[in-house]
Amino acid sequence: MAPRARSAHTPRVPPVAPRARRPPSRRPGARRALAVLAAVAFALVALPARPALAHFATSSVYSKVELTTSDRAIAAVFAFDTAAVLRVLQHDANARVDRSNLDQFADVFTAYLFPRFSVANGGRACDHPPTLARFFFDAASDRVIAVTKFACDAPLDDLVVRSVVTRDMPLQHDLVGDLRHGRALVRHFFTSTDLEAHVVLSSIPQVAPAAGDLGADDAGAHVNARIPDRERLYEQLASDTLGLPLPAEAPRDVHPLATLGHFVGQGIVHIFTGYDHIAFIVTLMVALTRWRQLAVIVTSFTAAHSVTLALATFGLVTLPARFVEPLIALSVLVVAVDALLRPQAPARNAMAFGFGLVHGLGLSNVLRDLGLSGRELVPALLGFNLGVEIGQLAIVAPLFVVLLRLRTREATFARSRNVLCGAVAVASVLWLVLRVRDAFLT
Repeated sequence: MAPRARSAHTPRVPPVAPRARRPPSRRPGARRALAVLAAVAFALVALPARPALAHFATSSVYSKVELTTSDRAIAAVFAFDTAAVLRVLQHDANARVDRSNLDQFADVFTAYLFPRFSVANGGRACDHPPTLARFFFDAASDRVIAVTKFACDAPLDDLVVRSVVTRDMPLQHDLVGDLRHGRALVRHFFTSTDLEAHVVLSSIPQVAPAAGDLGADDAGAHVNARIPDRERLYEQLASDTLGLPLPAEAPRDVHPLATLGHFVGQGIVHIFTGYDHIAFIVTLMVALTRWRQLAVIVTSFTAAHSVTLALATFGLVTLPARFVEPLIALSVLVVAVDALLRPQAPARNAMAFGFGLVHGLGLSNVLRDLGLSGRELVPALLGFNLGVEIGQLAIVAPLFVVLLRLRTREATFARSRNVLCGAVAVASVLWLVLRVRDAFLT
């Protein structure tokens, strides 16, 4: 049969080309990477809702208590972060409290402190007076000083010191405890997960006097006398509280090597809770395309903050935290805005180094606030810096893998970069405002 002739009116339909598909393997990976980056952006915006100063919230602020033993009594001299105490008093007293009238609220703070700090000897609680012996603002150290004494019913030996004082404050932070027993000095960090210090005094060896210790004529001569190996700022207050002179020789830490390991952990914790530090590094990373570039950026930042960390910790270059913390927030804002305005700019090595100098000053406040000096300062400095780098690497490496995965989809990466940098910019503005408020208005 002959084929039917095509009608002149029959339209010619062009063949439909098969629809091009992107490799399906890229889609789930890119979506997962975008979800991870979105979570980071959300966290950077949500976390500033916590207490104002991002470093201050957990790791750049420390309060301290210096404990000093006698036969059956322990003097306790607290040096609290001022902003934290003011928030407690304003909440509990429901009144306007500032540095000038803080001493009028000694009873309010007494009611806050004693239920949250206790000393036991041999399993029996030691008594304390109904009110603090002294409560005042010390302008020289920008600290709130609270002084009391715990009296025990037997000679001191098996001590348990428990504290949730700073954990319960609106501005949560750690309390560092120094206990002086004769010439021995023991340190403990009271954190949100480590609430008790157990010290058996009879097991602590007393170190023999060494050259350079304070002589009898100098002991207690100044409240703020510098003592070799550990800086005890309030020895005279402790002596007055106990009603007896302290040993003339300076105390020595009997476990100096433990300082290194402890501060490695503190450096790691500092980075994982230092949201502004994380935001700064992550924002710098969005311009990078190779691991080599990342290595240069991280090295520049590390070198810079290591220099100022060392200089500031040794007292060669210092700047109060109330100035440093707003500068850190400002540095994060500048990096975020620059990344939004110049998305194609090359790696910002000079910016990483320059602002790293500022971040180093912030890190140094941690060590200087602890009153470290002498032989303990070097391992603390090394350990803290090493911990910072370990924590930084643990954050940067996996996030950079996410960014590289996102770069395989240009449009998705551009949107993700804008969301991330926008979130960082918003967070840094909030940090800046709150830090300026806390630094100059409390």
